[in-house]
Amino acid sequence: TLVMPERPFSNPLARAVIEQRRVLALDANAKSRVLDLMDAITLRPEDTFDNMAHYLAIMSARTRLKMADN
Repeated sequence: TLVMPERPFSNPLARAVIEQRRVLALDANAKSRVLDLMDAITLRPEDTFDNMAHYLAIMSARTRLKMADN
C-alpha cells in the first residue's frame, strides 16, 4: 500500500493539481485524463494564474508527463 503525504491546500487550483497527482500515483493509465485537466487549467493563464512561475511549472510538468512512457 502506498501512502502519499498530504497537506491541506486552500487554493482551488492547487487542490486540482494535487488531486491529479494523486490520480496518477494510483493509476498511470489516467495520463490522458490528467493531461486534459492540465490543458484546461492552462488554457487562459492570464485569468487563472496570479504568478506566471506557477503557470510555467505546470506547463513543464505537463510536457514531461506527455513525453513520459506509460
